[in-house]
Amino acid sequence: MKWISACGGPLTKENLHYLACKAFRNNSLSQNMEEVNKLMISWSLFCKENLPNQSFTFWDWFLKSLVLTHGHMADLWKAGHIEGFISKEKAEAMLQDKLLGTFLLRFSDSVLGGITI
Repeated sequence: MKWISACGGPLTKENLHYLACKAFRNNSLSQNMEEVNKLMISWSLFCKENLPNQSFTFWDWFLKSLVLTHGHMADLWKAGHIEGFISKEKAEAMLQDKLLGTFLLRFSDSVLGGITI
């Protein structure tokens, strides 16, 4: 709800799954979002403990992505031109068979408020 309010468009099912995996620090979560939605995250995992190998929390990372999108890319987000919350591996797989010069935008895993092209 926070994302829709700030950025004008919803997160996809894939975005939500990626966010859940990142928040829970578990890339093996079920693809069934009904199951994922039943999970409870601790306050500590959500906004106190740094993400693995990072100097920031999940909330810090998510909020900076929201601020970036709201402030600079809301129209692109609403139009569906930003892939957003996906892994580097999935991004590479999506681009594998595309024409040379094709790119996508996703939120950086390692830079707060960063976008990876």
